[in-house]
Amino acid sequence: MYILAINGSPRGRDSNTDRMLQPFLAGARDAGATTDVIYVVDLDIRDCQGCFMCWTKTPGRCILQDDMKGVLEQIKKADILVLATPLYHFGMTARLKRLLERTLPLADPHIIKKGDHFSHPGREEHRMDMVLIANCGFPDRVHFKALEEHMCQLTKDRPGSLLASILCSGGEMLRFGGDGFKWYYDALRRAGREIVEMGHLSSETESILAKELVPLESFLNMANAFWDSKITPEGVEGNKSDFTSEEHFTGDSGKNEAGEKRIEQISKPNMLPRDCREAVMGMVMVFNPRAAGDMKAVLQINLTGEGGGEFYMVIQEGRCSVHEGKAENATTVITSPADVWLSIARGKLDGAGALMQGLYKVTGDFGIMLKMKDLFSGTDSKDEAPACPAGPLPIPGMMWLTVAFLPWIFNWIATGMELNPAVKWGVPALGSLLIWGYRKYYNSPTWMDSISAVYFLVAGVFALAGYPLSPAAGDFSGNLVLGATWLASLAKEVPLTAEYSRWNYPASLADNPMFLRTNAIITAVWGEAYLFMAVMVLMMNLIPEYKILWMVLRYLPLLLAGVFTAWFPDWYPAYIAAGGNKHR
Repeated sequence: MYILAINGSPRGRDSNTDRMLQPFLAGARDAGATTDVIYVVDLDIRDCQGCFMCWTKTPGRCILQDDMKGVLEQIKKADILVLATPLYHFGMTARLKRLLERTLPLADPHIIKKGDHFSHPGREEHRMDMVLIANCGFPDRVHFKALEEHMCQLTKDRPGSLLASILCSGGEMLRFGGDGFKWYYDALRRAGREIVEMGHLSSETESILAKELVPLESFLNMANAFWDSKITPEGVEGNKSDFTSEEHFTGDSGKNEAGEKRIEQISKPNMLPRDCREAVMGMVMVFNPRAAGDMKAVLQINLTGEGGGEFYMVIQEGRCSVHEGKAENATTVITSPADVWLSIARGKLDGAGALMQGLYKVTGDFGIMLKMKDLFSGTDSKDEAPACPAGPLPIPGMMWLTVAFLPWIFNWIATGMELNPAVKWGVPALGSLLIWGYRKYYNSPTWMDSISAVYFLVAGVFALAGYPLSPAAGDFSGNLVLGATWLASLAKEVPLTAEYSRWNYPASLADNPMFLRTNAIITAVWGEAYLFMAVMVLMMNLIPEYKILWMVLRYLPLLLAGVFTAWFPDWYPAYIAAGGNKHR
């Protein structure tokens, strides 16, 4: 089966029409069809002169010498002709209409009666089915009625030959939705497959394709805010429209008098929001459904002061809608001065940094705030958290901290079992070197990896030389090294625990001030716990009569640090977000 598609949009390959057409054709190819696309904007097709030469002097052949000759040959071979067009003034584009008018050579001039109407017969006995694919800027489908009637007239000589009309209202959203409209593109692909295999669309596919792309209220808010941002005040020279691709062909034929394509460079407009309403309404256009996953949240945004307002976003099922007013069941509430929010939206302020400074407040579920940068990063964003660091071993990020402790755990067990010093220190030395080498090759070793390798290597060399550390000296020095390592990592931009926990979050969170501060405090707590343990080991050897007391005090910090680590990451960001401990 050969399917020929004709895209009548002046935007050509960068059109919403093509965004609908390509998955449809991909589905047809999945079912075994061969497909071609004609972009009318690329062709030199002149107006029909109404001379009827193609009926009289040169039957079946137009006297005009342009690109239409090749188009007619392709149409003759097509089993299915797909007409794809945006809705212009309630009909197809003038470019596509011009092309259809030039198909007159395919008809015989004689008039015959077919059923209840009169028509011109075709010159060749060839049944060609048709499919209509169209989109419009309005959010309702009633505007397609004239175009649908036109298609009925085009196919009335061949009852049942109009296999499907796929109509997308609010189609301009396809430019911004990306993966958020994967469900729609999947349905288009399924439609192409069904047309080839069944000759019609299933009721399920028709139902999906008839759904609105975004809720009506959100569409109206976004559309009107978008146009407000494009309208240039009177007397101010504005940017040219960015609705076409950068190479925009002008004129009817797209060529100059010399036959060369004329290209007009279109400058990109300034997309910075002019006010808070525009900033909030525009967030849905850069919503990233991959980052949202199965998130269900209602985000209330209250902007105070001049130019402020109340808005709320509903995030669920990989979609985001924005509304004006107050939500009844907000899961997270942001309260911010309007000028602060606008500065963040324009990139003048870092959102996380402004929150740390107490410039705005957040109450309720703070989890969404940690994902804000990724949730609204744009649909093409690939910034997702890897499941684990690079390398052949599928070990999650935080699990690598456990791996880093394996040489220490072996050393502690070997000390308790009074194993041979060469084994007690040699095996951890070899293990820590292997861990360091693996991390060095595939990622970057942490301070824990590096200092552990140095410590056990030095201790192992002394043990092999016949000068092993005594159990007490090994116990004291080990805790001292651990405490010093963890605390020393605070001098780096990324504290030790963040080196591991960052793998559980999107990559962009690695430089989030809230994330780094939270991990810095946790790292400090554990570093101090290890130093305290070193002191308790020293006390056990200096004042052995209180050994039980020192033993209890030695392990108590580990228990407290563990409880603290489980509680603090959730409490602290929410505490800061609510305005506690402001850093101004």
